Amino acid sequence: MLAFSPALSALALSLVLTVWRLAWLVHSDSAPLLSPSQFDALVVAIPYVTFILFTVAGAIVGAHSTVSRSNFYCITDNTRMKTASAAVSAIYLFTTCVFLVWTITLVYRRYRESRKFGREQIGTDVPLFIRVLSFGIFVFLALILSVIAIINWTMVVPDVLVAACE
Repeated sequence: MLAFSPALSALALSLVLTVWRLAWLVHSDSAPLLSPSQFDALVVAIPYVTFILFTVAGAIVGAHSTVSRSNFYCITDNTRMKTASAAVSAIYLFTTCVFLVWTITLVYRRYRESRKFGREQIGTDVPLFIRVLSFGIFVFLALILSVIAIINWTMVVPDVLVAACE
């Protein structure tokens, strides 16, 4: 269970990175660092690698520890794993929020330019960005809950809600 929150946070980051890259490449003069296939492989691999690392670490650490049973799920009663899971989730979600704000800035700036010239859009699909960026509300909520999980690691609710928000 401790692997789901970081993996889903990494998945949210992958989604937002994909949209950010699309917004950035629309009118950027510089060449991207990664080819499209390399970028796709990277954003697909990040959640899987995160999930596998936390699953293996949880299996190793939790092999001889007690199990804490709660109303929602059973979990290894290990403070370090809980804190690491919440901290990695918070890092991924904070990075996601940074790219969300950056994407909003890029799209809004281009949208204002297009309105100035009498066109509705300049190569950007505004409804797509609005849908994906509205996802940012849930990401921000998950970030807050992840920080609460770091501060008060005995609470089960933030972990479940972080996994549900993503």
